[in-house]
Amino acid sequence: MNAVTSAQKYTILVVEDDADSRDAIAGILAFAGYHVVTRTLGEEALSVLAADDIDLVLLDLMLPDTGGYEVLRRMRELEDIPVVILSGLSDSQHKVHGLRLGADDYLVKPFDAEELLARVDARLRRVRSDQFISVGDLRLNLTAREVFLRDVPVNFTRRQFDVLVLFAASPGRTFSREEVLDAVWGTRFVTPRNVNEQIRLIRQRLKNAGLDKDIFQAAPGLGYRLRF
Repeated sequence: MNAVTSAQKYTILVVEDDADSRDAIAGILAFAGYHVVTRTLGEEALSVLAADDIDLVLLDLMLPDTGGYEVLRRMRELEDIPVVILSGLSDSQHKVHGLRLGADDYLVKPFDAEELLARVDARLRRVRSDQFISVGDLRLNLTAREVFLRDVPVNFTRRQFDVLVLFAASPGRTFSREEVLDAVWGTRFVTPRNVNEQIRLIRQRLKNAGLDKDIFQAAPGLGYRLRF
């Protein structure tokens, strides 16, 4: 097993009532470099998820207090994080039900260490790729809602950040003002001039931060596109 680097260390919540299985899973994850939190009951797991910074959940279905499916349903109300079901139930009916309730993966017991780590890494890799957008000299942290220009933080309002994310996620694509209103404001009952004003303010903040070119290109009669 290859240990992950400290930069890749994440906190994983293992919800498993069987002590031997719980200790084995926790040991595999800890050896790979992950920080591990374990709980035996569904209600305990929900409390941890509500209070702590958890990156991924490994959830056994057969819990002694609250059923695993109910725990999964309530987890989805609390956090949008990867949840991998661990279960000895291998029939497709249980797999489909778990996935429809919001599980990201379903791992059938018994499984080996390499398979467990591969599933965990795959889910966290998707989270890592979704958390950041990099375009040109800009790096956007979607989780913390932060923007960095050449590693220097640049402050934006919530609305400006959302506008910037929309364009940065699809560099080169032209967005009409109406599309921006729908995506960021959620309505067209504000004037398209609001889009013009927010882009003007974003341009100004980036210029003040040291960006020496205008990354927003106006497409006459169409809208705007972002290009570095």
